[in-house]
Formats: sequence, C-alpha cells, structure tokens
Amino acid sequence: MAVRAIPYTIKVEVIEVRGLSFKESAGEKEIVPNPYVDVTVGGTTKSTVQKNQVVSATFNASFNFQATLTPEEFQRSYIELDVMHRYTLLGGVGLQSALIGKYVLSFACVYSKSQHWIYRQWIKLNNFEQLIADPGMMLLTVGVFGPGDPLPVIDETVAYVNEEGDRMTKEVDVKSTYYNLTVNIFKGQDISAVIGQLTTTCEPFVKVKHGGAELQTRALPEHSPEWQASISLPACMPCHDDTVLVELWNGGSTSAVLMATLVLDFFELIKNETPTRWFNFYWRPPTEGLNIAKCLFGAVQDMLTNAELRQANAYAGRILLSASCVKVQAPLPMGVRSIRAVHEPPQVEYVLWVDVYEVSCSSLLSNEMQAEVSFGPHALKSPPLVIEEAGSYTLEAEQGRMEELKVYLPADDAQTWAFFLYINKISSSSAAANVAANVMNWFGGLTGGAGADAEANAEQSAQTTHLAWAMIPFNSKTLQEGKPMWYSLRAADGSGTDPFSVLVSITCKPARMMGERPARLQYNLQRYYFRALIYEGLHLPAVGYDQFPNPYIKVVLGSQQLKTLTFRQTLNPSYYEAMEMEVILPEMMQLAPDIVLEVCSESDSIMSSDTVLGSTTFPIQKVPKEWKKAPVWLMLQSKQYPRCKAKVLVAFELVPAELVENDTYPFYDDIRPSTKEATVSIFLVGVRLFSPVQKPFVEVCFGRDVEDTTKPLWSERTSEPHVGEGGNWNFLQHFNVSVSLPKRMQHHCFMEVKVHDEVEGISGKTMNDVGMAYITLNPLLPWLEQKEREETREMFKLQVMEEVLIEDAENARRLGDGVAGQAGEPKTVADEGALAQAKMAVAAKVDKKMMVPYNDPDAANCRLETIDDYVAFGTAAATTPAARAPSAQLEDHPSPKMRSRGNGFLGNLVLKKNATQAAAATKGGGGNDTHNELYGFEPEALDFVLTM
Repeated sequence: MAVRAIPYTIKVEVIEVRGLSFKESAGEKEIVPNPYVDVTVGGTTKSTVQKNQVVSATFNASFNFQATLTPEEFQRSYIELDVMHRYTLLGGVGLQSALIGKYVLSFACVYSKSQHWIYRQWIKLNNFEQLIADPGMMLLTVGVFGPGDPLPVIDETVAYVNEEGDRMTKEVDVKSTYYNLTVNIFKGQDISAVIGQLTTTCEPFVKVKHGGAELQTRALPEHSPEWQASISLPACMPCHDDTVLVELWNGGSTSAVLMATLVLDFFELIKNETPTRWFNFYWRPPTEGLNIAKCLFGAVQDMLTNAELRQANAYAGRILLSASCVKVQAPLPMGVRSIRAVHEPPQVEYVLWVDVYEVSCSSLLSNEMQAEVSFGPHALKSPPLVIEEAGSYTLEAEQGRMEELKVYLPADDAQTWAFFLYINKISSSSAAANVAANVMNWFGGLTGGAGADAEANAEQSAQTTHLAWAMIPFNSKTLQEGKPMWYSLRAADGSGTDPFSVLVSITCKPARMMGERPARLQYNLQRYYFRALIYEGLHLPAVGYDQFPNPYIKVVLGSQQLKTLTFRQTLNPSYYEAMEMEVILPEMMQLAPDIVLEVCSESDSIMSSDTVLGSTTFPIQKVPKEWKKAPVWLMLQSKQYPRCKAKVLVAFELVPAELVENDTYPFYDDIRPSTKEATVSIFLVGVRLFSPVQKPFVEVCFGRDVEDTTKPLWSERTSEPHVGEGGNWNFLQHFNVSVSLPKRMQHHCFMEVKVHDEVEGISGKTMNDVGMAYITLNPLLPWLEQKEREETREMFKLQVMEEVLIEDAENARRLGDGVAGQAGEPKTVADEGALAQAKMAVAAKVDKKMMVPYNDPDAANCRLETIDDYVAFGTAAATTPAARAPSAQLEDHPSPKMRSRGNGFLGNLVLKKNATQAAAATKGGGGNDTHNELYGFEPEALDFVLTM
C-alpha cells in the first residue's frame, strides 16, 4: 500500500497576551517590553504586529498554515509560539529581538481534542533559559484539520461580554506543576555514514526536544559512539506537547543531517519511566531514489513533495537509552551531564536461515539484478539473477539459499532490527566483482579476517542501486515457522508502484532450538490460465472527500495484471467483465502469490497520477478450477480512507493450461446476471438543501452506458418546481420506468438521483451539479424473501461521513460513561443513584447548548437525532431486599421493552415512583421478585441531543 501524505490546515489565532515579564538576563530588573508573537509551523514563521511599551496587549491576529504530512511526520510535528521583545532605537527603528516566553503544541495533541481544536484557552508561557517563574500568559485558539473534518461548532454561551456587548475574558489563574524530564543517552551502534558528493561523514550526535526546550550530546566521529550523557529538560503541566523527540543527527554543527526521529509519549513518561533498552532508527539515505542526472535543487524538491521519498527504507543504527519524568517544586535548569555506563539488555543467540525462491517483476529489465535481505547491520545477497520468461527470476538451490547467520539479539522483539528486502540493479561492468563478493561472503569465514577484507574491496568495486524495497517487522513467533511468503516491494524512485514481488522464506530461532537445516522446497513451475470475474464495486470513497472518483479495478497475480474499463463519476460501478490471462505459477500452491485487487481512480489531468481508493487480497489456494457458487463481496482496505467501507464483488478461476487447451474448462466472457423485468415507480416530493439554489432540477437515472459511462441507460428530468425558495423546493412529480433487475440478492441494483441548479450568468444559463444520491432497490424486489430483503437493506446501506462521526462520538460517550462508573471511592446505593442522576442532568444541560440550528450552513455535516419519548434502563436483579422491589410503571406510559446494555445505558440510576407505587412497595415489604428491574424517566429528564 502506498504511503500517502495527507494535507492538513493549521489555524492559529493569537488573541491576547497578559502580564509579560522580561529581563535582559538573570538577576537584572524587569523592563517593559515591546512584544510581538512569532508563530512557526513546519519551518514557516508568521508574525503579529509589534506593541510598544506594554505588558499586556491584544493582537487578534489569525494565521493559516498548510502542511502535507505522512502519519509518521504528523506525530512529530508541532506549533511553536514565541513571544518576543524587539529592541528599538529612537524613532521606532527595530533592532534585534529577545525571547520573553514560548509555548509548543504538538499536532497530535491538538488533533485529539474535541473538534480537533483548542478554543480561546489561556496558556502559560515558558522561558526555560532564564527560568523565569511567570513570563506571562497568552490567550489563543489553535486547530488542526484534515480532509473531511467538519468545521468546529462554537458554543457562544460560554463567552463573556461587557456592558456594551463586546467579548471580554475573565480573570484566569493557570497553575503549573513542574517536572524534570531526563533522557539518558548511553551509546549507539552501527550508525550509518552520510555519503555526500565528495566526502563521507560519520559524526553522530543526539538531540532531545520537548515543549520548546532542546539540548544535544557532543558529536563523536565513530560508528558506535559512547556518549554516556544525561539530558535534563524542564517541563510542566498543563501541557499541549505530548511528545518527546529524540533525534539522531550526523555531521558537524553547520552541515548536520537529521537521520531519524524517535517519538516518546510525554504523558506516559509521567506515569511510568522507560527502562534502559535499545531503540532502532530507520532512515532514507539522502541519495536514495534520486536521479543523479537531476540538478541538486530538483532532487531536494522531490524529497520535500513526494511522500514516498520521505519514507524510511534502510537501517540507520540503534541507540541505548532510558527516560523518566519526575515532579519537582520549581523548574530546574536544563543541562547535559556525564553518567556511568550501564549493562545492556539481555541477549539471546539466534540463527537466521533465508531462502529466496522467485523474484517477479511487472516489466522486463535488461540489467542484471540481485536479491538482498538486510537484517540490521548484516546483509545477505544473491548472485546476479538471469531473466526468464514472463518477467520471472527463479533462483536455484545454490543461488537462493543464503548462508546461515548467527547473531545475538535482544530478548524483546521490539528492540530487534527489522528485515529489509531489496532488489538491486547491478551494472554489467561490476558483475564479476559482485560474484567475487558473494563467494567471499559465503566462504570467507574459512580464511579468517581475509574474507572480510576481500569482501569490502569487492563491494567497493561492485556498485549497486536499490530498485525496490520492503520492510518486515521482526516477529519471533511468525519467523519460527519459516513458511515461504510473497512480499510486494515498493519502487525506490518514489513512483508509488510495486514493481517487484519476492517469494522468500525467513526462519529466525534461538540457537538452542535449532536443529539441522531442512532441505529447500522443490520449486517447479507450471502453466495456468487465470480468470478474473469482476462484477461490481460498492460505496467507493470520494477522491479527496469532495469529488466523485473514476474507478477501475486492477487485478495483479505475480508479475502480470489485468485491468477493467473505467467508470466515470460514480461510487457504485458495474463492470461485469470476465478477463483471462496465462500465468506461470509453482506446482505447490502454498508457494504461489495471493491475488491482489486494487481499486484506483483515474486522474482527469495528465499532470497528476491515479489515486488508489483501496485494495485487498484473495488467497490463491482458495481459487477453484470452476467457480460454481455466487460471487463474493471483498472488503477493501485503505490507509488514506480508513473509515470507508468499500467492497468489490468478484470471483476467480485458476485452470491448468492443458485443461483449457482441450476445452475441458472453456472460457465464457458474458457474466451478466440473470434478470427479471420490473417497473420502478418513484414519487418525488422535493429537495431540502443546506444552501440556497436559484432554479433546481432533479434528474432520475438508471444504469450506465458501456460505450460512454458518463451517460445513463435511462434518465428523466423534472420540470420546474411547483413552489419553493432558498434550499426548500417542492416538485410533486411521478417517475415510472421499466427495467431489468437481477434475480439474486448479491447484485446491487439502484437508481441515481441528481440535483442540478440552473444559474444565469454573463455567458448565459449554466447547469451546476448540486449533489447526487443513490436509491437502493434490492430491499424492494418482490421475488426476494423477507429475510433476504432485510439483509440487502443492511448490506447496501451507504454510510456517510456524518454518520461515522456520530458513531465515533457515541462510542466515546459510552466509553466515558463506563470509565466514570468505575472510578472513585465505594459509595452506597443511594449515593450512587444520586450521583448518576446529577451526572445525567448535567449532561443534558450541556448537550442542549450544543444543539445546532437546522438552517445553519456551517452545520451541513451535522445530523440531529430525535428525542426519545421514553427510555428504559435495565439492570440485573439486585441482592438487597430494597433492590428486589417489583418493577414500577410510569403513569400514562405503556410498559417498555427491555433494552440491552448499550446505547441507552448510563449506569445505576434511582427509580422514580409516584405516591401510589411507593405505598405499594412499602406495603409489599420489598418482595422476592427476581425479575429484572426497569427504571423509567420522564422526557424532561432526557431532553438532550447528541450533535457534532
């Protein structure tokens, strides 16, 4: 799966600063500053205006930043706000500036807040260099918003206004709790060198950052440096920077290169310290994936704009460190001090066996290639591979069986290196040198150290370039089985494709568990005919959340692929295509690669590439010679659209070539389902839109033309609306159409409803697309059984973004209720009931304030839930006599049905009875009824609505 960078919008509002305290140096008296604020995001700095001779000032400045980040980059990104004092001459001429105080907010912390922002909140500035106790305060609003995130809903009832009605802020007092953050950097191992155009540099050092404070170790010119340094940084709570960044740098102070970054959880360090352990660092070497023929500026631009070229694809080294965070009375000065060496974590001797069986590629290459398995600082390489038919490189026993490797590894899997698979390109001039390198790699151990020297000399003369790569995390349980597996390798040039697949067996076990190395599996190839039957797609995601995709399906098996036609502007394409191709696969199906399906959206511009909407795999072992059952819906997976529940309806066949050529299993290309004639009748009442339109029309469509997929098979448009204005229009029009609908429930049949707006402009009348909806017909098919209609109603239900957000909010609320019910000291039954009622009343009051007006255009992505007239809460029979009273009935309400402990459960609540019921309960003395109790509540007590 391609790693895609996601665009984010960062909004920062600097509203006010208050009570600034500035000293030119420690011990001097305070001076009245000339403050302004620098806001820095991702290397871009924007500044407010300067205020002169004030300790409190109002800025009301708003800044917007754009950042396109991968998930790893998002976790280590932050917003830095610096309140500065500018020295000025007479006449207001500005000179240099000095820091008054700063504050840092991490992207992840802000994004985790409700509505992904922090609204009008006071924060306390920090000045760790001078350790000023109170440099001042700042009122700000910060938001981090990704694609599809709704606009925040502002609760104006919390605002404070003066007598004139202007917004004002109340007096605040933010109290800080101080901590001392300590990161002990003991030593590093196998730190990679940075290879430049003229020189090779290896002077590593470590830098630690948190909350705007940062310190670093000294640089040591060694591949395995021993720093033995303890870095102490002051920290405080409340805090909006939940990260501690440990950065590995290489080079001098002026030309240092950031190799990799480790992210520690600051809030977790407050709870538990990190014991001494190894942390592995991975990076992408500066020249990896860059064309040498490009100019330097162009290469740097590629690294900055292409997310693929920013993904780590090589081992950079490891560092032994520990971290802790302890509470202190006052902020301590930051500094670096020497510490004693410590014992390394316990290690176990492991034995590594690697067998490479086949390398397949999507295009034929004229250059010789090489397979490489890298494990930390160790590398196992194959001899040059000879090209075969169908882009396959088969490795014989003497080529694919790598030498046995014995190495000591930590007992914890998390501290062990990851595996990297590479496909290297070697030039013909260096082929002989590469063979010599592998010979010495295999047999050099017999001659002692001479083999290592000869290997190094041969490697220098054998220049190789990474064409593709894959990263495999270390998992001791999986690696003990040693089963051959297919791995897809990413292109190293940043194209976002998977040009290579490798069948490799990796076995890594403790040496005490290893016996004799088993024989290599027999790898014989056979000709097959592979058939892909592609029927439909369902609920595909929109491109960028605001554009209908142009989907096509790509089926990949080994080094070959099939591709359907492209449907235009739809979320539910209907292909009904049967495709066939000849493939060469192993006789043992467990060695064959799985089928890979990718659903892509074709780009409308030649300047941009196609977008992968989702992908999935299907085991080749489950593919029969003839698919006799109904096709299956496969769920798509996507990192870019993780919330989308898209599916594809497919079937596959795999037939030996001789059975196809003698017509035992003929190929049929017509896979359209059998149908029945039906008449669809639709009555259109009108449209209700969140934004006004001038002259709307509604178009009802069915099917798509195969020759031109932008055109429907049938369509009819309404006449002008009868009445309406703004976003509310009534049509009151009937539509009737005779169509052929599938007999079986697996196939999705639907109508498309499009809303257009006729707008008059300078150039005349134009028709703008307002929106489109789908009406699923499967639950209405009269020839289906009732159970089948109910299943199709749920199967083909379209899930929209607001439903996902509401579901997430409801799950979070239920989780919060569960946690709240477990916390606290033990209470009596009466106390618990009173507390629950109080919590319920508070929740209802707060949720009432959050209700969104139906005509608010900013609330277009919010959904208002209806208020329940009656809600019942159930609980198991209690053990106390008082709790075993018979179930009570509310007046003027029927007996409610029992509900499961789910959406409506708010904990143990007190039973509210009227006087008659109370008397009956007293007279009965509690009784011995073992039925579940029902707790009823009047609508006034539950008058709240969940909104986003």
